[in-house]
Parts: sequence; C-alpha cells; structure tokens
Amino acid sequence: MASSTVVSEVYITIAVVIAVSIFSASIFGSLQRVVDIEREKTTDLKIKLGTRVDIIFCAQYNNTAVKLWIKNIGVEPIHPTLIGKKADLFFGPRGSFKRIPYNSTPPTWIYNLVNDRDGDGVWDPAETIEVTVNTDSTLSPGDYYVRYVTYNGVYSEYTFTI
Repeated sequence: MASSTVVSEVYITIAVVIAVSIFSASIFGSLQRVVDIEREKTTDLKIKLGTRVDIIFCAQYNNTAVKLWIKNIGVEPIHPTLIGKKADLFFGPRGSFKRIPYNSTPPTWIYNLVNDRDGDGVWDPAETIEVTVNTDSTLSPGDYYVRYVTYNGVYSEYTFTI
C-alpha cells in the first residue's frame, strides 16, 4: 500500500508541476505581449515628439492655385510615401475650408522637395517642401486658411490674405 501512495503522490506532483508550468507560460506570454505593446507605443511617441513641421510662407500662385512652403523643423525624417497620401491638407476661405485630396483632379495638391540636401528624396530635418494647391474655382479676395497634417497627426496652420 505504501508504494501505491508514493506512486499516487508522484503522479499528483507531476500533474501539479505541469499545471504550474502551463499557467506560468501563459502568464509570461501575456506579460511579454504587454511589454511589446508598451515598447511599440514608446517608439511611436518618440517619433511623434520628434516630428515637427512649420508652414513658413503661403502666397497666391495664379487665379486658381496657391503655393506654400513647409519646413521640417523636427528631428525625424519623413519618408516620401508619408508626405502626400498619408498626410492631410485643409484649405479654403477662412470659415469654409475643406480637406483637399492629394494628387487627384482639382481641388488637389502636390508637393516638391525643393532643397533635398542629400538627394535621397526623404524630407529630412531642415529641408523644405513646396506645395501647390490647385482649386476647382477662381480664388476670390479674402482671408484663406491652410493646415498641413503629417501622417502621425502633427500639424501646422497658416492664415494669409489674397
């Protein structure tokens, strides 16, 4: 009888060890996922805090278009795929502006990297883009508003008069 008790205790001990192992593996797996999520959030926050842009000037280009110059004043470079299609540009008379789609039929906007110092096509810190906003109607005299929003929500706005 004593040997069957020992065998039973061995089986129970093995079952407890397996159960504890499964439980701890699931807990540690969950903790690792939490750590990974926090690490990703920290990286995203670092990039967002390092992204800054400033609309430095805006002017009428012709009867239906305006040009604006935006400088990257942050410490993070902005890849070309994130400058146009992933960004938002709002433009219009003060109080009735609207979102202008990138590179489509008017109203639309396009950009050109005007001082790409290293020639890599990336909007690096201290470099400027020239944005042309083509409207679908003649620009009338008055105050106009423009806001450029980067892919991660950082924005700059500018008001000017035509």
